[in-house]
Amino acid sequence: MATLLIVTGASRGIGRAIAVTAAQRIDNIHVCLLSRNLNDLQSTKELMKEATKNTSLVSSSSCHQIDLSDLESLSQKMEELVDDASIAKYEKAILISNAGSLGYVGPSSGLASLEELRKNIDLNITSSIWLSSWFLRLFGKPNKEFTIVNISSLCAIQPFPTMGVYCSTKASRDMFHAVMAKELDDNSNVKVFSYAPGMVETDMSISLAQSNTLDRELNHSFKTSYEQKTMVKPNETAETLLNFILSDEFERLENGSHIDYWDLINPSPSELLTEDKNLK
Repeated sequence: MATLLIVTGASRGIGRAIAVTAAQRIDNIHVCLLSRNLNDLQSTKELMKEATKNTSLVSSSSCHQIDLSDLESLSQKMEELVDDASIAKYEKAILISNAGSLGYVGPSSGLASLEELRKNIDLNITSSIWLSSWFLRLFGKPNKEFTIVNISSLCAIQPFPTMGVYCSTKASRDMFHAVMAKELDDNSNVKVFSYAPGMVETDMSISLAQSNTLDRELNHSFKTSYEQKTMVKPNETAETLLNFILSDEFERLENGSHIDYWDLINPSPSELLTEDKNLK
């Protein structure tokens, strides 16, 4: 079975780790790597080759320099990414909507730049919603299996002081994908869910550990976790996500669920839909 995987924000961090892990776990897969930074995407491509060079797995990848916040060109670039011929040859397709930015961090009253807010919403909300809708239009066919994973956060379901913008964008993405899942309840070939990857050691988490405007208690939590090296590694959360997608538990998933890394590493099925235990 040929599989197409599209990963946004694949140039580093969680997105890169997901691409590399998928190449190691899924045979006959083609991975479309999306990001603004073409050089870093090429590095991801090389890491995928290195990770599978001594295996019998067949994988390929392509790099696509796309700025998801540039809404004027997004539709055209995505149309160039996948054509009718390529859609026909894939029996299974997966979209990992990972790209995003932290945006303004600080008291809600301090959000002074309307332009900064608009750009953040364009990237974190508008492009994510549009991409999932685009993906559904292409692969929502009776003979196709497809999965949409919205990379989420505890911030989507819990308010954190000084992180109002980030919390709002994550909550919006979760709700859209929950609604999409509800609309697809009668299609057994479809899975849509939001995945909170934990407090992962990424540039975003490190910037929060070093932030002067983040809530003091939150800053202490990030700083302590970073200094004590207790943050989740990107490859750890990527492996957990792929294990879940390929497992029997995934087949019993309630569409639209918000699932957390910490629940998945504790093998109790009844806990899959419970609250997060850490922050991305």
